[in-house]
Amino acid sequence: MYIIGGYYWHPLCEVHFWDPVSDTWVQGKAMPDHERESYSISSLGASIYVTGGYRTNTVEALDAVSIYNCDYDEWTEGCSMITARYYHCSVALHGCIYAIGGYRGGAPERETEFYDPLKKKWFPVAKMIQGVGNATACVMEDKIYVTGGHYGYRGSCTYEKIQVYKPEVNEWSIITISPHPEYGLCSVPLNNKLYLVGGQTTIADCYDPEKDEWRSISVMKERRMECGAVAINGCIYVTGGYSYSKGTYLQSIEKYDPELDTWEIVGTLPSPARSHGCVCVHSV
Repeated sequence: MYIIGGYYWHPLCEVHFWDPVSDTWVQGKAMPDHERESYSISSLGASIYVTGGYRTNTVEALDAVSIYNCDYDEWTEGCSMITARYYHCSVALHGCIYAIGGYRGGAPERETEFYDPLKKKWFPVAKMIQGVGNATACVMEDKIYVTGGHYGYRGSCTYEKIQVYKPEVNEWSIITISPHPEYGLCSVPLNNKLYLVGGQTTIADCYDPEKDEWRSISVMKERRMECGAVAINGCIYVTGGYSYSKGTYLQSIEKYDPELDTWEIVGTLPSPARSHGCVCVHSV
């Protein structure tokens, strides 16, 4: 599991790799841009893509792309996105990186685009039904699921629906309504189910798209706004975040075991952080 950047009273640029078995951290080469925040991070093969965001001193949306090679511990500059954006989502699907929604100029964007690393170019695709910022996205069964987030000028409303993109037909659709609409949360696919964790509360939910059914799972140990989350070895690991109830940035890592329906604290980040990248990398 890689933790990239984030925010802890100021933008973070560090790169760390965590082995959950030994609970050890290894530090990598830091991001070259030390003043960038609210970007999105996704992994493809041995590469981690950092897309968009803004710089603290300007708060203007960026189209910049930085690529970290995990095998060589090196950063390179990637091809700029078509649409500058921050607080957007990004995922890897069919060998490409998708950038979805986000903010630009204080308003949420509907634009979606994908980057083909073989052609080294971004391509626009169908726009979202509802533009959202600070939402969460994941891939399950060759479809992109985008959940929650803000819409309206400067994010005045929380979006309750789940939007799904099917690349084979280049179409978006609404498939269900979240029982607990949120923003700043994470979505994790595991065993063909969609888990929603983090946000303003400790509530966690599980959606079964085959049955079109929701169920609540055990509540988390902490409220984790803008946390990170990944699935490793059949369990879900949730990292860091910000607790509005405590008014603090979180450093802990908690694990959810779906077999036992239990949460436990299993480690700590090198530093408290929110809005960080949290991805698993598989070298090819």
